[in-house]
Amino acid sequence: MGFPLMITGVVLVVVAGTAPAWAGVQPANTEPTTLTVTGRAIQLEPSSFANGVATDSLTFRITGPTPQIIDVEIVDIVIDPSGAKSLFPAGSTPHTLQGVMSLGLFDTRYVPDGEAQNFSVDVASSTVTDDVRYGGVRVTITPDSGLVSGPSVGTVSGVLLMVLVIPGGFDGVLPEAGATTLSMSPLRVSPVGGENIFERILPDIPGVVNRGPVTIDVDLTNESENPFFLTTEWIISSGDEVLLTTSRAQTLVFAEEVTQEQIDTVFDIPGSTNAVNLLPAFGFVDVHITSEARLGQSLLGATGQSTSFLVLRWKEPFAGVLALTIVWFLMWSTRRTAPDKNGSATLPG
Repeated sequence: MGFPLMITGVVLVVVAGTAPAWAGVQPANTEPTTLTVTGRAIQLEPSSFANGVATDSLTFRITGPTPQIIDVEIVDIVIDPSGAKSLFPAGSTPHTLQGVMSLGLFDTRYVPDGEAQNFSVDVASSTVTDDVRYGGVRVTITPDSGLVSGPSVGTVSGVLLMVLVIPGGFDGVLPEAGATTLSMSPLRVSPVGGENIFERILPDIPGVVNRGPVTIDVDLTNESENPFFLTTEWIISSGDEVLLTTSRAQTLVFAEEVTQEQIDTVFDIPGSTNAVNLLPAFGFVDVHITSEARLGQSLLGATGQSTSFLVLRWKEPFAGVLALTIVWFLMWSTRRTAPDKNGSATLPG
């Protein structure tokens, strides 16, 4: 019987001269060539196929005026706790995809015709593994020296796909050595900007928001030795009214990696320069986040956090009262030091 596996795509957009350093990009010298991934995360179980082989297609798009040579290869990826990625040749790490996944045939040349062109490459796996395997599929485009004259536009390359191959043993029963722990930091609530000088100058009171909007964020840590897929749900409410419910798509989080989830309470109105602040003018607001870690069909762990804060517009009234107090004190001091009819003055104190 075939063993279940999962293949997932993580979309990255790589533009000449602006791609992350770990992607191995050399800046373009003239007109840029754009390499973009299209599609979504892929999950396959080869046991559901009669031949026990799981396949899917990866799609990428190339746009630019220069003919290119295309190369696609499997690479190993090492990720440190900060999430920084380093690429190595396939077979360099214990979790390599080499030998458990194969690439199909693909077009090796891009000839511009004035339109963006889509390319695809098949991936397949039927190999039984005893542990989790992961890595990436990298595409590289290089100016075709046989068709290009003049200065080179440079090389553009990037990881198009993060691939995870999961053995069947992870579905339903977790090996003790691979037990996964998902930890979450306390929620942080931070006011966004400030429309007047009082909001910007006066310090915030813990647990009180002047009027909003706010940004709410939290750190999530994979404390296990295996990667997993993270899903997150946010619920923001005030009293009995639910202000916002939203779920985030699956995120691939590697061992010991820390990822941040964030949500804002202000949203732009399509077709308008205005924005909507979801927070009430006054009242308590409750925030709850729930996160789940999954590998294949198994729920490896779940955790959540809640926090509350009071929306109270206090800064402007406080500034007004403070200003009136200062004015009153100055007037009182002036009256006490003013000379009387006999020419004498009363000094304060």
